[in-house]
Amino acid sequence: MPSSHDRKMTTALRHSIHGQSKDYTIHLSVALQIPVPVVEKAKELHEVMLKHPLWDNRRTPHGLLVDCLYITANRNGHKITVKKMVEVSKKVLEISTQPRPREWTDAYSFVVEEVLG
Repeated sequence: MPSSHDRKMTTALRHSIHGQSKDYTIHLSVALQIPVPVVEKAKELHEVMLKHPLWDNRRTPHGLLVDCLYITANRNGHKITVKKMVEVSKKVLEISTQPRPREWTDAYSFVVEEVLG
């Protein structure tokens, strides 16, 4: 069975090859009208999760970005609905991406709390 590190590298390479390595944080945050400080925290959470040694790629990098923006915005009083996130992600990413933070936040709550407080 491949290690977590091997899976991370494979996923990163696959996304680079398919042109999905572009950072869409700015585009998503502008479309969602999320303030810059909140976006910065979401981006920090995204980067910490992607680099965390225990991260097992439960979500694609763009799916994780959607989750991080969704979590961070809602925690900071900027209500974003699942429906709105799906609409914006389809427009910006050209792929409909539903936030699914419950798929990983229970297992990685210690990381989320460390970054977001």
